[in-house]
Amino acid sequence: MVIGLKIKHINKICLAACFVLLVLAVNTVAAVSFTSVPVPDAKQMIDNKEVFLLDARTQAEFDGGHIKGATLIPYSQLSSRLNEVPSGEKILVYCKSGGRSTTACGILVNAGYTEVYNMNGGITSWNAAGYPVVRYNPYDENENYVIDIGDVNVAIDDYRTQGPTSIADVNELIDMYRIGEPYC
Repeated sequence: MVIGLKIKHINKICLAACFVLLVLAVNTVAAVSFTSVPVPDAKQMIDNKEVFLLDARTQAEFDGGHIKGATLIPYSQLSSRLNEVPSGEKILVYCKSGGRSTTACGILVNAGYTEVYNMNGGITSWNAAGYPVVRYNPYDENENYVIDIGDVNVAIDDYRTQGPTSIADVNELIDMYRIGEPYC
């Protein structure tokens, strides 16, 4: 009877210890994530120079308008360019609307970055709030629109990472470049 009671207590203690370990494991996993922040909070972080600002869009989108001080690393190239992202600093990531920056944040977190922030709504929400952007002038001295084929190739490669790409998709992408409207 005494031996049976001791085994019963040992089982309860083991069960409680397993529960505590499970809770600790879940909390550890939860701590390794990123935080989404609204545009006004992101602007304050930028204004206070608290963050390394990462633009996860394409070169053409960046040239079309970006937040001052941003470093361009397209999300599709981020894994191979992590050496350009400082460790031990807060990282604020944005794209056009939030999809690619979410992917970029995941890449950073998986690479061991701990203070990663995603700007909700991307530069679309930034623009809607009336905050300033830096723009690249895509026209040459004769007012001819200049399309850099290298940028188009990078954009097509980025676009293709989102799934199968048809000729119609590529034509649509090139048309967007022609009118100066970057793809999402």
